[in-house]
Amino acid sequence: MDELQAAFKEGCSKVAIFYGSGHLPDMDRRLREQFCLVPTGINWRTAWAIKGRKFNPADDFSVILSALAKASGWPLNRYQTSALVLLSAILAVDLWFWELFLGACNEYIDQTLAFIVGLLDKGWSL
Repeated sequence: MDELQAAFKEGCSKVAIFYGSGHLPDMDRRLREQFCLVPTGINWRTAWAIKGRKFNPADDFSVILSALAKASGWPLNRYQTSALVLLSAILAVDLWFWELFLGACNEYIDQTLAFIVGLLDKGWSL
């Protein structure tokens, strides 16, 4: 952060910053808040590869997430995107449960009221 501050004081108008926002979320936050910087693009690179592993980009989950981030226009890293996908799935199941539960409650109340109205029509009193 000190080097970046010094670069701006020297009059640099273009600065490239290499870091992994998934590994350095504090740095990402500070770049945004202290320097009002926002990413202009996301470029995921493999920093380490295990020898002997056959790398197939089509099967790599990060490629899929990168494509989703690019298509949506959201500058998300793979952890943020994974969290959104997981949260969306949980919310979908939760919504399904509440629709099922409230739908059953609504049907039960309708049947109960219809039964009571039927009794009242036959001359019963409450």
